[in-house]
Amino acid sequence: METVDPSENGAKITQVLPDVPNELAPQASSPKPKFSGKPGRQRTNDEVDEILDYIVVYREPPKGLSRKMRLYYQRHERLEERKKHHARGKRQSRQTH
Repeated sequence: METVDPSENGAKITQVLPDVPNELAPQASSPKPKFSGKPGRQRTNDEVDEILDYIVVYREPPKGLSRKMRLYYQRHERLEERKKHHARGKRQSRQTH
């Protein structure tokens, strides 16, 4: 049997990697988001429905939401359901008048 030097496993480094300054490291380029101190959901289902109803009626999200949350609610899975609910309510109110 042939003895193999453990430092030679077949891979040979032909070029030494340049030293990368810390300010150019990918982790340092974008700081971690700060924790708001509020874990989990910030709104109840009723509050979410109110926001979705607002979007259905006024065709824009309410003021005071972050850009990320505005986009989230405009693509929310229950938005179509709230549109149907609101349309059904409008039809019923027209029939009673």
